[in-house]
Amino acid sequence: MRTSVDNRNGGHDRPTSPVELTIEEKLLDALLAANEELLQVLKQWDDLHRLAIERKVEDRSKKEVRLYPRVRE
Repeated sequence: MRTSVDNRNGGHDRPTSPVELTIEEKLLDALLAANEELLQVLKQWDDLHRLAIERKVEDRSKKEVRLYPRVRE
C-alpha cells in the first residue's frame, strides 16, 4: 500500500493518507524490483567473468615464465 505525499510543506515529503495501489502500479513495482535484481545479478556475473579472465591470464603468465625463464643481470 502506498501513501500519498504532501509537498506543500517546504518540499519535505510527508505521508498524508493511505492510497490503494492500482494493478498497474503493483505490476510496475514488481517489474522495477525484478529489474533491480537482474541488474545486481548481471553486475555479479561481470565481476566473476573479469576475475576468471584475470586468473586465466595469471596462470598463462606463470606457465610462460617457467617455459621461458628470463636471464637476470
